[in-house]
Amino acid sequence: MSTNLCITWKKEDTDLDAGYYLPHHGILQPDNKTTKASKNLVENSKSSPTKVYELRTVTYGTASAPYLATKVLQQLALDDEKNFPLASKVLLQDFYMDDCLSGSSEFTEFETIKSELRQLLQRGGMTLHKWCSSYSPTTAQEFPLDRNSEEIQVKTLGMIWNSVSDTFTYKANVNINHSYTKRDVLSQITRIYDPVGLLDPVISETKIFMQQLWLLKLDWYEILPPDISQQWENLIKTLPDLEKIQIPRCFLETNAIHVILHGFADVSSKGYGAVIYFQTVPIDEESNCRLLCSKSQVAPTKIMTIPRLELSACLLLSKLTHEVISALKMQIESVQLWSDSTIALAWINTPPNLLKTFVSNRVSQIQQLTKDFQWKHIPSEYNPANLISRGPDVKALAANDLWWKGPDLENLTASTPDSLQASSFVTDECYSNELKTIPKLTLKLNIDSNFIDNLLDLTNNFHKLIRILAFIFRFITNCKTGVKQSDSLTLEEYGKAEIFLINHFQARYFAPEIACLKKGSSVSQS
Repeated sequence: MSTNLCITWKKEDTDLDAGYYLPHHGILQPDNKTTKASKNLVENSKSSPTKVYELRTVTYGTASAPYLATKVLQQLALDDEKNFPLASKVLLQDFYMDDCLSGSSEFTEFETIKSELRQLLQRGGMTLHKWCSSYSPTTAQEFPLDRNSEEIQVKTLGMIWNSVSDTFTYKANVNINHSYTKRDVLSQITRIYDPVGLLDPVISETKIFMQQLWLLKLDWYEILPPDISQQWENLIKTLPDLEKIQIPRCFLETNAIHVILHGFADVSSKGYGAVIYFQTVPIDEESNCRLLCSKSQVAPTKIMTIPRLELSACLLLSKLTHEVISALKMQIESVQLWSDSTIALAWINTPPNLLKTFVSNRVSQIQQLTKDFQWKHIPSEYNPANLISRGPDVKALAANDLWWKGPDLENLTASTPDSLQASSFVTDECYSNELKTIPKLTLKLNIDSNFIDNLLDLTNNFHKLIRILAFIFRFITNCKTGVKQSDSLTLEEYGKAEIFLINHFQARYFAPEIACLKKGSSVSQS
């Protein structure tokens, strides 16, 4: 949910955005029957009487509290959708817990949203506060901020949003004490919250390190070995450089006439990842491509072949692309997915029923999720997902245009063919090892004269008879090899059928002569 909302908020090229903070107090009205069912008993002393309090807010800590708080917002939007159409839409789509991230490209429309939201939520006993906007204060004089005007950075969905530059930044609090436990490592990793994966080359490296600790079977409070501890310290010393990275919030240009999504997948022996870029083609301008989101996973501890990992990365990319398209809710001209693994692309173009279980299950999901998309091959040096699986340090990442802007897509699209056909990899060992072993089928063809006579009863056309026999022989070949040929008959197949028919009639009508020839004796002239 947070990922989808963050992608949606990054979508619009707007000069006015706001973060609203909604505390769920006062949700219940004093005369509401619900308050009578939620009571607290307080006894100050044994001599004083017990006091009974009716709760007018959601009781925090109960299992139903998150549901009740969210349901109130949803119900308010549904009940007053006709009276507050804009606010109802924002309430249903742009809220995450008690934060709202929304906006508009028009200031007047935003003022309407702001007014409707206040009225709508007031009906539920809630008041909006801590407003913040990226709009110019001189233009938005009627848009007061609840916070100090000098406080331009707002923490939003775990990220820091600079409302003046309209960019995202990150905060990295690093504790260097030269002695670390597994608990310390996990605590440091969870401090970097990156819901859309803009820093995945760095985050994936910390995930891989955490997996190494699990493989060492260390306790939570056990001090790390010196070499491992030094490795971790070298890693976290680079994290403060994250604060220097500024990422533009908006990725959609107002004058864009075409929108294309590009997804990339890649792996290493330690992990794999997927990254998506948003390409816009404005009128009479060069196309613009920006990083939209990414996702990474560590490789399983069970040893797996690189082609299988590549296929898993393609599946991760397929799922991520599906989520992004659902979150964007806009028309996209085309979706192009890229991988540098020729074997994985060949599997994707293979019917799942011909593949072994592991590969078959993943290929089936990929084909279902990406049936309307294009899969293409890309050289490894141009693949930005390569940075996720083999992450650079923070300083190198900040200056890496391949990560932030992607490869040169126009030249790459023109020079790169579509995904490779499976037929060209039939003899490749990595590909063929994942094909199902087809049981050998032995068919013994005993054709007696009655069979041929029956064919002669159907037709006495020599060419038609050969054609019928050729199709019969093709059926037998398909059963034996498992490769289904369904195109037109070849000259070779016609020739085999003709030779068989001639041999059959010779064996039937010239049996004595053939027997004499086999014995080496002379043939009677009669």
